[in-house]
Amino acid sequence: MSFNYAARDYDTIKTDLLARADRVMPEWTDRDPSDFGMFMVDLWAMMGDVMHYYADTAATESMLATATQRESVLAIANLFDYKPEGRSAALGEVRVVNDSPLTDPVQYYMVERDTEFVAIYNDEPYVVHATANIGVPNGGGVVNIPVREGEVVEDEVLTDSALGGPAQKYSLRDDTADINSLRVDVYEDGVNAVPYTYVTNINSAIPGTRVFSAHVSGAGTIEVDFGVYATGLVPPVGATITATYSACSGAAGNLGTNAVTAFATAPSLAGVHVAVDSSSTALSGGQDAESIASMKQSIPSAIASQQRAVTYSDFVNTALTVPGVAKAALEFSQGGVGADDTATMYVHGSISDYLTSTDASYGPAAELRTLVETEIQERALLGVNVITAPTITYTYIDVAVTVYVNTRAVTNTVESDLRTALDSLFDFDNVHFGQLLHLGQLHRIILNVPGVDYCVVNEFALSTDGLDPVEDTIQIPTYSLPKKGTVGGATPTYGLNMVGGISTS
Repeated sequence: MSFNYAARDYDTIKTDLLARADRVMPEWTDRDPSDFGMFMVDLWAMMGDVMHYYADTAATESMLATATQRESVLAIANLFDYKPEGRSAALGEVRVVNDSPLTDPVQYYMVERDTEFVAIYNDEPYVVHATANIGVPNGGGVVNIPVREGEVVEDEVLTDSALGGPAQKYSLRDDTADINSLRVDVYEDGVNAVPYTYVTNINSAIPGTRVFSAHVSGAGTIEVDFGVYATGLVPPVGATITATYSACSGAAGNLGTNAVTAFATAPSLAGVHVAVDSSSTALSGGQDAESIASMKQSIPSAIASQQRAVTYSDFVNTALTVPGVAKAALEFSQGGVGADDTATMYVHGSISDYLTSTDASYGPAAELRTLVETEIQERALLGVNVITAPTITYTYIDVAVTVYVNTRAVTNTVESDLRTALDSLFDFDNVHFGQLLHLGQLHRIILNVPGVDYCVVNEFALSTDGLDPVEDTIQIPTYSLPKKGTVGGATPTYGLNMVGGISTS
């Protein structure tokens, strides 16, 4: 008696069961849903459907290419010692001026770590805070204070009675925490706080060292991990463990220039006149937790590099695993006799106003540069010194076009759609170091806009190039990124001459 092994869902299983019943019990002809036999057939069909669902899901979720559940992808990442990126806060600098008189007995004002500032960007309020203790001299002293976006959650008690066993794990209450900002204290004697140092991999920690690690669980919570007896140190039983961190906005916290406006709480010392200057850098590098699609793309690269940095792609892929790094490039130079080789990393954090800013260059935050150097240096060969470039230059491209609009299309609508389409060419997610831009690519973008009949490109060249207004190809320098030009004006724009169409004026 044959079975239809392709019957895997409720309907096909039920049909197959009834066909079998016709053969072995031809006297049973009642197919009314109230019949007890039909009731049993329905139950078996439902059970088969559920069992096949679980069997198919188990097979699907066991492979990286087909997995759809975050927990499955994280489990596969763990198999290859790949650590997915958690949410990271944007970094930048706030300019603070101290107009206190030089006659003040204290010759500087100390901006302490975790001091909070207020920021306004796109009419939304944000909080940023200092990441280090910085003194601002009296008498007009001006200092750039390194800051991180997010509110400080201070001394959150993870547990007031540590378990005392190996591989202890505790969850933070706020899943918007930036792991890079996490500071953990263990009250080993019940009175004094002992700081533990963050490491990316607790399993490689030296035995007896006071370290911790952290990761994002499948449920999206952030878990703090401690060592076992062979790696790191086990917090003593009954010890109170506290955590201080930044609860950040992720990618939404990438604020434009001059967004920071004031101290959250004005300095209260008598005679002190300290304020935020009128200028602050853009805050960049803020990212949301790594998506399933990103992990599927990054895990194979991590497997290929095998936790080492040898080839160009090894260096770049390792840099991209650092939270806050969105783009990376490598410049390698050989040292002389007896000198180390140098690997210079060019890294760029996520940025919110890439299309609208007129900055000539970008400077990654010092903290981000340190994270990149530390992460890569651990994997680089002996004799290779890893540094990060302090500045990345931008290359501006001017675009001017005469656009002939279809007689049945509204000119203003076509122009608006065209500007949006051209923005895709210079959108931060679409540009990369050393990019090669083609005139044909520009033509395709323009002609794909509904309502455009044809066009004449009047300018497609470097903003500094006045000799050749239309280039077939534009090669961006190796360690530079292309940017939307100003077409001779003050702000980034496109020179569009719209001809024809229906005017609404």
